[in-house]
Amino acid sequence: MAQHRELIGDKSLEHFRLEYEKLHRALKKSHDSEKRLIKKCRELNAEIVSNATKVQTALNLSKEDQATISNLKKEIERAWKMVEASHEKEQRAKETIHNLKVEIANLSHLVEQGVDLWSSRSYMQGQCKWCLQLSAESRLVL
Repeated sequence: MAQHRELIGDKSLEHFRLEYEKLHRALKKSHDSEKRLIKKCRELNAEIVSNATKVQTALNLSKEDQATISNLKKEIERAWKMVEASHEKEQRAKETIHNLKVEIANLSHLVEQGVDLWSSRSYMQGQCKWCLQLSAESRLVL
């Protein structure tokens, strides 16, 4: 300790002491700055990890959304095919109904003609019987 006091009092070493104190302050300041930078690096690294997790979650959700969109498109496609098939069935049913109505009208017309024919035939048969009776009666009278 005695030597230390001697060195403190030595004016020739004053220049070295001032330089040493200056270097000590600079080193201390540098060390404090390094601590702050390390802390900031850790914070940024934690933020990067957090953002990477968020990005991965977003990518997974995006993949799920794409799969959902694809499934919905397929479902819409199936629904449109069903609608088209239904329209085709409806059109065929309308054509069948129209054809059946035409056939009913034709058959009704034929039935009416048959009734008229039958009525005419019955009338003619009745007339023939009457004529035959008249003829038989007229032979008897003659």
